[in-house]
Amino acid sequence: MVKPLESTYKMIIIYNLSPTSSLNFDFPEQNIAEGKNSFTCGDKCVIEPNNGEIQPNEFVELKITLTADSSPSCYEGEIECNVVWNHKDVQDANQVNEKETLFLRVKK
Repeated sequence: MVKPLESTYKMIIIYNLSPTSSLNFDFPEQNIAEGKNSFTCGDKCVIEPNNGEIQPNEFVELKITLTADSSPSCYEGEIECNVVWNHKDVQDANQVNEKETLFLRVKK
């Protein structure tokens, strides 16, 4: 349980195991510029970095900060992550993008 106005942190890693394709990731609910970095109960959730590109065979570490609002909180749910795979078409050398959505399970 997270006490009021207290923060808890988690580190997660996104791996790109493709030997040839880079990927872009984006957490759509984490657009801090639009102020959408909170849950419906008012608790804050910040993911850093909230978007980026991962080259083939590389990874990125993400820091998730959960801050309780005015009452103690338990967290259990999913955070949406959009992924776009960047492939090169071998026949005509054009860029081909393939989209998918991942859901990260959060439990604290």
